Amino acid sequence: LRHVSVHVTGVGRAAARTATDRILRESRAPRLVIAAGFCGALASHLKVGDVVTCPRVVTVDHLVATPAEKRRLAAESGAAAVDMESAAVAEVCAERGVPFVAVRAVSDTVDTALSPE
Repeated sequence: LRHVSVHVTGVGRAAARTATDRILRESRAPRLVIAAGFCGALASHLKVGDVVTCPRVVTVDHLVATPAEKRRLAAESGAAAVDMESAAVAEVCAERGVPFVAVRAVSDTVDTALSPE
């Protein structure tokens, strides 16, 4: 019998790291942790609803809201998409020797400006 456990970590590195650490401490060692959620596109070929997996996702500590900032981050990182949690989950999993993958759905394209709200 396979067991799947779903948890909501919250937004941002700190929340994701805290939740992942707690979950892994309180449960039997999972065979795989999947960080699923949304990301912003940094690559022009990505459209809303496309799915991106790591290592094509870069994690940052703030909302990347403007097309100019998205293009700059793409050039600096080489990533296709951006999120605010995956790297934190990956770090905790690496510390505990648990396999990890990020699976993110694109919520906004590289040309979409987001409200800072």
